[in-house]
Amino acid sequence: MKVSVEKLATSEAVLEVELSWDELEKASDKAYRKLVQKVDVQGFRRGKAPRSLLERKLGKEYIYQEGLDELITETYRNALKEHELTPLTKPELDAPVFEMGQPYHFSVKVPIITPVAPGDYTSLHFEREEADVTSEEVERELESMRNRKGAWQEVERPAEYDDRVTVDLKLTVEEDTISDLKDNPFELTQERHGMFSGMDEHIVGMKAGESKEFSTVLPEDYTNEKLAGKEASYAVILHKVEFKEIPELDDALASAVSDGQYENLECRHRTGPGHDSSFAHPGGSRRYAASTDTSPGAATHVYRPILAHGTQNARRVLERYGTRS
Repeated sequence: MKVSVEKLATSEAVLEVELSWDELEKASDKAYRKLVQKVDVQGFRRGKAPRSLLERKLGKEYIYQEGLDELITETYRNALKEHELTPLTKPELDAPVFEMGQPYHFSVKVPIITPVAPGDYTSLHFEREEADVTSEEVERELESMRNRKGAWQEVERPAEYDDRVTVDLKLTVEEDTISDLKDNPFELTQERHGMFSGMDEHIVGMKAGESKEFSTVLPEDYTNEKLAGKEASYAVILHKVEFKEIPELDDALASAVSDGQYENLECRHRTGPGHDSSFAHPGGSRRYAASTDTSPGAATHVYRPILAHGTQNARRVLERYGTRS
């Protein structure tokens, strides 16, 4: 196995991994030993069926793919540990379809924490600014809080967009199994992209206990050129439909989202200059100032866009790795 790690100026790391066919063989043996304990093969107790019969039941490529998936996960985790990388979010995996008897290459790109090189920050002084928050901003944040506190409730009706469904899903392209998921939950959306684009519209309308087979066409610009533009066949068994129940905008919600700091929604009306808006924006009266000049106190650091997309995630990262005045 050959693993190379490149740290980019954009505060990302790229892992390039070369696997020999012998390593894939060993990974498939490990997958077989794991699968044979779970799969029933007629005439044999669990764990006793020979590999040839398990391959006949599941498919030879399926066992190799299971082994490859485990090997990719293990390699990624070991590389993070060995090179002391701290990921900010899930990685982007470029893993083509493997070919029997051939070595395999895959790459992983992931945003990482990079160290800050502080300047002479002790000589810098800033006036604290009060946050000027509008009523519209407060209402948007309150709606976001309601959504985050929502609870999934199982329902007995046909699935609709924005529901969460739990399914068994098998995806094949030209008789090759690309994905075989069991009891997999996901939310139905009209804006799904990538390999599973076009899938949701076929699941909408299904009820728990129903099964369905259908086909879609993979996007022409799909990253795996060998699969792009080809017909994808689905076999889906729907186990559960859930609806997200959003809590009322009331005093109970105020107490829950503020950890008991606020007992009611009175603070909704205290917005604008001079008013505390920390219920709608936790820590809203604090502002972080980033210096981009060449003064003695300027610090050098690359901030990933992921920090701007998730407020709470950004705050946790800043509090853990950043400095405050």
